[in-house]
Order: sequence, then structure tokens, then C-alpha cells
Amino acid sequence: NKLIPMKEQIKIDNNLDKKFIDWVPSLDIIPNKEQLTILELGCGYGTQFLCNNFKKVYSFESSKDDKWFKQTQELLKFWTNWEGVFYSYHELGLDKNIEEIKKSNGGKRKEELLFIKGGFYEKLNHFVDLEKIDIVFVDQSTKTRGETVNYFMEKNINIIFYHDSNVGHKIYGWDLIKDFKNYSKWVYNQGLGTTFYYNNSIYNFNQ
Repeated sequence: NKLIPMKEQIKIDNNLDKKFIDWVPSLDIIPNKEQLTILELGCGYGTQFLCNNFKKVYSFESSKDDKWFKQTQELLKFWTNWEGVFYSYHELGLDKNIEEIKKSNGGKRKEELLFIKGGFYEKLNHFVDLEKIDIVFVDQSTKTRGETVNYFMEKNINIIFYHDSNVGHKIYGWDLIKDFKNYSKWVYNQGLGTTFYYNNSIYNFNQ
């Protein structure tokens, strides 16, 4: 008995800049999505597409305040396979460093802040058991995206993909992403760009 995700009507704000969801067609590369569990860093209109494609969706959102998260909660209330949590930058101990990263165009990064007690990774691991996660979508607003791609490869998540890979190299830290022998790379170049790292003993997206 395969669990088929509940397909709900997707609602998109007419004023939404479509570039924020230009990663959605790249999901086609992933086989058997309806059997997989995904963790999304960030959340929004695009989360609806994840809910319609995957067995279970977890969203870990962080921002200055929870206004966007509450809007997204309302948007996703009909999906039973979605679970989300919100923490402010301040609660994660990242507020000052995020401002420093912005002002220095990606310099002054303090990756160690992600590991502090009660911080980003501790709260993330309290929210979800990474052993149960098949895929991670890195799209959070904390600017520390490159660092978190490495973190999930070190955790042996089978597929990690991230949005905006054609832009913001310094701000998002794309140049910090390391080479792991057990991972291969596949790039979807449309729009802002979406890049996948996948476990090459299980998948081959470059056929």
C-alpha cells in the first residue's frame, strides 16, 4: 500500500514574483517522491508543491518575526502531511551575524553560531529526526545556506537541493560547499537556479 500524498488546490498570490517558485519543475528529477519525506528550510507558496508531491513535509522556518510563517500556516491548513515550526533569528542566536553577513556581502560568517546550545541545529534536530529524512530543500533566509548543505551531506541525507544557486554566491556561501566523494551534482539552470547534490550509490540524475 503506497501512501499517495493528498493533492490539494494550490493557491498562488497574483502579486507573487514567480522566480521564488522557479525551482518547482526541478522536482521532476526525483523518482518515487510520493514515498519520500522531505525537510524544507524555509516555507511559503512553494511548500504547497512539496505537499502535493511528497509523503511527508517538514518546514523549519526562521525569520525576524513570524508574520510570513503564520500566512504559510493558513495557506497549508488543508494538507495533513505538513508540519512546520518557526524560530526568530534572535531565538536562534543569529540576528547579529545575519546583519554582519549582509553588510559585509557574505564575509564575517560565524558558522559556529549554528551549533550553539539552543541554536539552529539543536532546535532543528529537536523538531525532526534526520534519520527519517530522505531529502532536504535548503531555501532559508538566514544566509547560511552553503554551510547547511555541507551539514546535511555530513549527515548522509540522500538528496540535498538548494535554490538561488545562480545568484548570491557570497551572501549564501555557495563557495563554501565541499566535495564529498559519495555525492554527485546536478544543476537545473532555469531562473534563479536550483542545484542538487545526491547520493551517487543510490541515484544517477546525470544519465
